[in-house]
Amino acid sequence: MATAKEPTRQTIKRRKERDEKLESNRCRYKTGTCMNERAKKPNDMYHSLCEKHRVLHNFNQRNFDRKKRAIRKLLEGEPTSPVSSSMTTDEEDDLELKSNTISIEPIYYHGPAVLRWSDEDLYILNQLLP
Repeated sequence: MATAKEPTRQTIKRRKERDEKLESNRCRYKTGTCMNERAKKPNDMYHSLCEKHRVLHNFNQRNFDRKKRAIRKLLEGEPTSPVSSSMTTDEEDDLELKSNTISIEPIYYHGPAVLRWSDEDLYILNQLLP
């Protein structure tokens, strides 16, 4: 029975360099399964994510920031600060979100229609709704 020949140091080095080159240009999204090329910055450097995942991440981050701002204002009783421009931060975020629209299909729930809201959830919801 023939045994497999051990790879030389040079072969191992070449394989490692090849794998690093392939890996270095691949999207680094947290699941690790995205095979898209990373998006390029204006200075010819690369972002960590592909364009699709950058848009998704920015969308989620803006929603998180908006909710966090709203809750902080409610809890601190913070008055609205005057803005020098004609557009508020929320309006600027909305404009950017419209340009990066992602189509999301609704998930229908067919279980029991009993929802339990905490007092804090109801208070926040009440403050956010006009």
